[in-house]
Amino acid sequence: MVEVIQASNLALYELEERFNLVQVQDYDFFPEWQGIAQDLTAYEQHWLNQAKADFLSLAEYPLYEEIVKIAVLAPVLLIAGLCRALIVPAAKKQVKVSFEDEDKVIRGREEWY
Repeated sequence: MVEVIQASNLALYELEERFNLVQVQDYDFFPEWQGIAQDLTAYEQHWLNQAKADFLSLAEYPLYEEIVKIAVLAPVLLIAGLCRALIVPAAKKQVKVSFEDEDKVIRGREEWY
């Protein structure tokens, strides 16, 4: 019988080990991406390289969405100027439910639909 493994239960380092994957650093690997970075300033390129290095360093371990947001997405949004007014970032409101008869608290975030 075929073993089915949920992708969400695997870390990148496990895939690299299982399938003998190696990271390619050659910029010519995807020729269709050539020329994209030409419009970036040296400052922007520096911070994108830093975000990439941070992500690749973290990718050796199990990654969670919040870690990626902090390490990669936040710096990229900052450099892109997407955290300034007229664009106002928003986050899901934290919700806490407690029960009078029990010593239990349920915490979560409100869903947007």
